[in-house]
Amino acid sequence: IHEHVGNNIQEMLTFLKNKSLLVFKFLIGFVLVGKILNWFLNFDYETNKILNITMFCLIGIAYLAFAWAFDNIKLKIVLTICGIYL
Repeated sequence: IHEHVGNNIQEMLTFLKNKSLLVFKFLIGFVLVGKILNWFLNFDYETNKILNITMFCLIGIAYLAFAWAFDNIKLKIVLTICGIYL
């Protein structure tokens, strides 16, 4: 049973690793469409706040992902701090 569970976890991690950029792009697109629709439909305060929180969380995740991509340690530190702040 433990080997079967371990294999399922590995398969799930591989799937998430392969599809994470697609999911991230979808979420960014969803927030962008929501922000544009807000101009015309004037969403209520709570909906607009959820869109803003989601947007800044995704920007922070992007900063953290960019920090892992670079080799320069100073740039990694700056991007990591910005990602954590957002």
